[in-house]
Amino acid sequence: GEFFALLAALCWGLCPIIEKKALELTDSPTAIFIKSLMDFIIISLIFTSTGKLMTMKIDYRVVIYLTLVSLIAGIIGQYFFYRGLSLSSPSKVVVISSIYPFVTIMLSTLILGKLPSIKRLIMVVLSLTK
Repeated sequence: GEFFALLAALCWGLCPIIEKKALELTDSPTAIFIKSLMDFIIISLIFTSTGKLMTMKIDYRVVIYLTLVSLIAGIIGQYFFYRGLSLSSPSKVVVISSIYPFVTIMLSTLILGKLPSIKRLIMVVLSLTK
């Protein structure tokens, strides 16, 4: 799992640089639309070419949860991130937006009632002090 997390970090570390270049040429809502459209097209091609589209079984709760994620992270959060990138440098915006693990732990405590372990708190503090 850790190897794939590192690969994700590599991808996510590269993207703000590319997004900054795109945002020099367009506004945030247009960028979100294009990114979302490309996501849809690419994943549709992958699902149809592998036959996965015909074998999917989806619980309605999955649709509700992921619709919320799409709205919160994919549209609202992405908009704020792109606005930040269009007004500041990628290094500043990425560092500030990287406090999300702390936000996740705090919200998970409030919403799910899950208290974080000492190890997890130390990991978050270490990640915030990078």
